[in-house]
Parts: sequence; C-alpha cells; structure tokens
Amino acid sequence: MFYLSLGVMEQAHIASAIVFDLSMVSLAHVQKRVVGQIRNIGDDLVKRIASGIGIALPKAVDPAKPMLNKAGVIEDAGVTPLGKAFLTAAAKRFFDREPNVRSLA
Repeated sequence: MFYLSLGVMEQAHIASAIVFDLSMVSLAHVQKRVVGQIRNIGDDLVKRIASGIGIALPKAVDPAKPMLNKAGVIEDAGVTPLGKAFLTAAAKRFFDREPNVRSLA
C-alpha cells in the first residue's frame, strides 16, 4: 500500500534501490524468493526488479501473515480489514487526498 501511494519518481527510486540491494545477493534462490514476495505488491514493481537483476519472473510466493496473526491477536471490530476500498484509498497520493496541504508546503 505504501508503494502504491508514491509518485512515479518515488516508485522508480524504490525499484532502483531494491535492484541495487538484490544485485549484491550472490544466492540466486534468495533473489528469486524476494522477487516472489515482491510480486504480491504489484506487477510493475516486480517486472522492473526482475529485469534489473536479470532473472525471469518467479511465481508469487504466499504473502507473509499479518503481524496480528503472528501475535495471536484475534481480528474483531477494532481491526480494519484490508479490503478493496482501503487499497483504492491507499493508491491515491496524499496531496491528491488533501489539496489544502499543498498551500502549506
């Protein structure tokens, strides 16, 4: 969700940083696993990274469990589910959601 809320230049910077970091990893299976996890974030990002480190697109791996589940917290009315509406809202940039903030900058 954080990645989707970034601008085009910021997304490119993150992709470049991940490519740089993964290019330092000498174990191909680790690169493949990390890129498989990133595939759960978005196709654009994973294509940039796989192309940058020169590997084929791996299958998406099972996403990591939310921290609440790892901690044994039971979801209830106080826990917001990550539904489609939430993801749609997260994809909008902050300044697009809050035009009044532009005048403060």
